[in-house]
Amino acid sequence: MKKLNSIVLLSSLLTSTCFANSVLDYNAVTFEKAYNKAKNNAVIHCEYKYFIDVPEVEVVNQTFVPGQYAMAKFKIKDSLLTLTAREGGNKGVVDFDLDGTKFQTSMMGLDGIQINLSNLSANQQKLANEFSLNSLSCSLELGRESQHVINDPEVHINVHPHPKYDLDGESFPGTQRELDVAGRETLVLLDDYVGNLTQARKGNFNDLLNGQAPNMRYNPYNFDIPSFTFPDQAEFKLSQAGHNKYIIKNPQQKIVFTGGNHNYCILNNTRRLLHAFFENPNRESIRFEYITDSIVVQKGGTFIKGGNIPRRVFKRSNQLKNLFEIMTLKQRQTYIQGFFKYFSYSYLNEKQYYFGKANISITGVEGAEYSETVEGKGSGVINIELVFI
Repeated sequence: MKKLNSIVLLSSLLTSTCFANSVLDYNAVTFEKAYNKAKNNAVIHCEYKYFIDVPEVEVVNQTFVPGQYAMAKFKIKDSLLTLTAREGGNKGVVDFDLDGTKFQTSMMGLDGIQINLSNLSANQQKLANEFSLNSLSCSLELGRESQHVINDPEVHINVHPHPKYDLDGESFPGTQRELDVAGRETLVLLDDYVGNLTQARKGNFNDLLNGQAPNMRYNPYNFDIPSFTFPDQAEFKLSQAGHNKYIIKNPQQKIVFTGGNHNYCILNNTRRLLHAFFENPNRESIRFEYITDSIVVQKGGTFIKGGNIPRRVFKRSNQLKNLFEIMTLKQRQTYIQGFFKYFSYSYLNEKQYYFGKANISITGVEGAEYSETVEGKGSGVINIELVFI
C-alpha cells in the first residue's frame, strides 16, 4: 500500500512539474511575441507639455504600415491634426498638417518631433497661437506600444507579473484569483530593460521601414517568467516603468490593479490612465481598485513624498496588504497621504482646465481615508476614486 501511495505521489509530482513547465514555456513564448511586436512597432504621439490653459487632445486613430508609413490623427477643439512619418532625412521625416495648413518639422536627437514656429505666415501664426503649438509635444516612438483602447467599463491590469518583484510569492495566490475572474477585460503589462527604451529612442525610422527593428535585447531571465495561468482573452503589452498610453471611451471606468510595484510602476500607470480619462470628452468618473493582497511595492526610488517604505517594514514583507498591517498608523497615513496628495494636488493642478469640479477620494486603509473637492477652470463635474481592497 505504501509503495502504491509512493507511486501515486510520484505520478502526481511529475504531472504537476510537467504542467508547471508547460505553463512557463507557454508564457515565455507569449511574452516573446508581445515583445517582438512592440519592438517592430512605430507610433506617433502628441500631448501638451503642461496641461494648463491649453486645448484638449483626443486621439482619433494611429496607424503603422510596415515598410510604408506611420500616421496619427488627433482632434483638438473642432480641428484635425494629422502627422505622417515617412522615409527620408537621417531618421525619417514627419509631415505636420493642421486642418490643411502645413508646418515644417524636424527630428530631434532622440524621438522628438520639433515643430518649426519661426518665419510663419499670418495664417500659420494665428493657428500656432490658437492651438498653443509651442506647448504641444510630439514624438515618433519606436519599440513601444500603441495606445491601448479600453473597451470594457471594467478592466483588470496586471502590472509586471515577474517573480523577481515578489521573491516570497506573497502576491501570487491573490493575483491568480483575480486573473481567474471571468468576463472582464484583462491587460498584462510586461517589464523591460530601461536600456531597451534608450535603444528604441535612438532607433532610426528609415531602418524600421526597411525591416530593421531597434537594437533591443529580449531576455526572459531578467525578471523570470511567472507560472500564472492567464485568461485566453488577455492582451500582453510591453511596459517600461508603467508608462503606457491609453484611450478611454467609457464615461464611467473601473480599473482593477494587481502586480507591482504600487509605489512606482502602478503609480505611473494610474497617472497615464487618468490622462486618458481627461482626454475622453465624455468623462464622468473613474475608479481605481488596488487589490492589496495581489500587489507588491518597492523599497525606494518613488517620486511621491512619503512613498518610500521604511526599511524595517519592507524587510518583513513587500505585499501591500501585509505592509499596511505591519506599519504604524502614522506610517500608513504618510504613505496614503503622499499618494493622495500627488493626485489631488499636483496632478489635478495640471489638469485644471479639464473640469469645473473634481471630487477625489482615497479609501480602504484604516485610519488613512481622505477626500477633497478640487475647483477647476473648465466645466463639468468628475469623480475620481482611489480604493484599496
